[in-house]
Amino acid sequence: MKESIDFRRHQKICRVCEVFLSHNRKVLISMLINLCCTFTETPQISISSVQSSYNEGSVVSIICTASGTPDPDVQWIRNGIKITEGKKESSLSFNGINRTDDGQYTCKATNSAGNDEKHVTLVVKCKLQYFFSMEGTIGLV
Repeated sequence: MKESIDFRRHQKICRVCEVFLSHNRKVLISMLINLCCTFTETPQISISSVQSSYNEGSVVSIICTASGTPDPDVQWIRNGIKITEGKKESSLSFNGINRTDDGQYTCKATNSAGNDEKHVTLVVKCKLQYFFSMEGTIGLV
């Protein structure tokens, strides 16, 4: 077998090989064979820092980044519902986080080699609002 050219495209390696079939030092058949291998890597997730809690009304952005081959599809999920998605990265953003945004979120990355997921829990500290009535009572909202 005689090896010749090495082509690299993305994570695919191809080699062209020349193969001979001979008998008594006489070549009977000579052919070129193109062999290709595709390499894959399961996704690995990295999440930007998450605070222990957020004040209601704060601007929040949490980025989920995934490596892998081929490039993984990344999505944020809450209660089984897809919120955002992207290729290699997805951002979970709130212009003004609300007490209803409190809870667990899952970042999931998927490609043909497999998947990975990480969970984050958002804790939202609610603003206490006081009101005074004409009768002089104080209440909370």
